[in-house]
Amino acid sequence: MISSKILSVGALLTSLMATSVGAHAAETCEKPSPAGIRRCTSKIGPPANIEMVTYFDRSHDTTDLEITFDLKGDTKVATGFVESAMIILLPDAGAATISSLFRKLAENAVKGENKFITQGRYQWASARIGNDRMLFRAVKDKTLQNGSGASVGMSASDVLRSKWGKPLSINKTVTASGSHEQWVYSGGYIYFDNGIVTAVETTKKVR
Repeated sequence: MISSKILSVGALLTSLMATSVGAHAAETCEKPSPAGIRRCTSKIGPPANIEMVTYFDRSHDTTDLEITFDLKGDTKVATGFVESAMIILLPDAGAATISSLFRKLAENAVKGENKFITQGRYQWASARIGNDRMLFRAVKDKTLQNGSGASVGMSASDVLRSKWGKPLSINKTVTASGSHEQWVYSGGYIYFDNGIVTAVETTKKVR
């Protein structure tokens, strides 16, 4: 069994793809955020044309994974790549479960239905990006679908739609590694790196 806690999912999949199909692959990682969340990106060239963004915590547990690929490229290779990610994040799921999850996500993307599907410790979603790209996403402990809390991996627009809503103020810092923001609420703080939540600090319950 492959464990996502040994290496980042991105590192495992990038290595797997490079050796299995001979594609050019490279992964780059940023320095961990103050909350210990690290962001890694991978780009795999022809024939796969896959891009992947992985967020993982201090224990190397994956908190957010996004995989996009070109629908005009080798979708068979991309499909195998996404299913490999599912196998790593869902080690107790059988082949039938993985196949069913992928099929449901693909159907939702075609229909334009941005629904989250709970499987294992993750919430899974998919979407079409324009006419040429497909997105698959897995987020640990996701609460986006019921509009309640905020969690690591959310975008700024996700947080604005949650019960946290609009912040009282925003503290922003721009460094060589990108944009870092602290959203201030009466009930706590939410931290963003390059537009993605990396930590949520609660001082009292957000109603």
